Amino acid sequence: MLSIGFKTEFICLYSELLTASDSIITKTKNMDDLELIKSAISGDEESRRAISELVEPIIAYQTTKFCKRFCQDNRFYYQCSLLKNPWAAPNKDVTFCEWGNASYGWMLEYLVNDNRLRKFQAKNEATLKGYLFTIANSLPIYEHWKNWRFGRRIHVPTFVQNIDPFASKVFWALCSNQELPTIAASLKLTEDVVGGLVDKIVIVLTQRNKLHLLNQPKNVSLQSGNKSADADSDEYIGMEITDDKCLPEQKVLDIQMRKIFSQLSPVEQFVIEQFVFDEVKAKEVLDALIMLDISLKINVSPKDMNIQHVYYFYRQTLNKLKKLLDEKADDEKADDEKADDEKADDEKADDEKADDDDNSN
Repeated sequence: MLSIGFKTEFICLYSELLTASDSIITKTKNMDDLELIKSAISGDEESRRAISELVEPIIAYQTTKFCKRFCQDNRFYYQCSLLKNPWAAPNKDVTFCEWGNASYGWMLEYLVNDNRLRKFQAKNEATLKGYLFTIANSLPIYEHWKNWRFGRRIHVPTFVQNIDPFASKVFWALCSNQELPTIAASLKLTEDVVGGLVDKIVIVLTQRNKLHLLNQPKNVSLQSGNKSADADSDEYIGMEITDDKCLPEQKVLDIQMRKIFSQLSPVEQFVIEQFVFDEVKAKEVLDALIMLDISLKINVSPKDMNIQHVYYFYRQTLNKLKKLLDEKADDEKADDEKADDEKADDEKADDEKADDDDNSN
């Protein structure tokens, strides 16, 4: 017969052995996860596939929750493309909704991109699946998904926020392509102050290779709301192949564009031509301006200019060109309305003359 004390000691020892065994298994699993990540980042397809399969249930669940919450009326017009618990299809003839697959692709890239995987360190016996599960169920991914899905909110980087209390609002205004006077008026600041903030924002974005953040992307659906359109309806899009350059209206448009382009200053024309037509890099444009002894900003000599001045001048020139195009469109609209009014007056005068002739006869 074993004593009670011996039984108790044996149970405690057995429990410690199980705990140690579990710890060894977990550490081995963690080492396997780290090796899997290292192999996936190096480009191994099997490792990348294994990680995708590991995260697939998590993504399927989250995309279903997010997509259904903001489905709106899509389920009435399309077949749901969600992998987990999709909406019932309205009928078999409708096309698949694009948002389910797009959400899956976005979340896969968000969770298992190389930068995200590199941050996994297997601390405190954490596993890769647990790491990805925690991220997938966090508030940031929900907000980031909404930002991607609707393109409504624009995240202002912390390094931009730290520039000035008004830097965030100036950043938002630049993303909306607002002009300097408009920004200054809305913030109740002088144009010089706003211009200084713009320079600082452009400089810090360029230094961090983040200048593209000023051109925020937006996701739009390529599907129309009404799926009953056919070739006889107004919604039908034909695929006629033509050489647009040979069309008379295209030639007229080219002439008009040249007239508008001529309203830019020689320096503005040069910068636009280099960036848009010749696809020259900003550094080469800067070198050319310095060589020609041309400055893009008052009180700044050409040799003191940097690449940020070139980018800012380019954006301002684009805004100016857009304004000229808008003014041209408004003038053409006014001319058309005037021509319509004159035509209506002439027709009225002809009708009155015809009535007088009838009365005289």
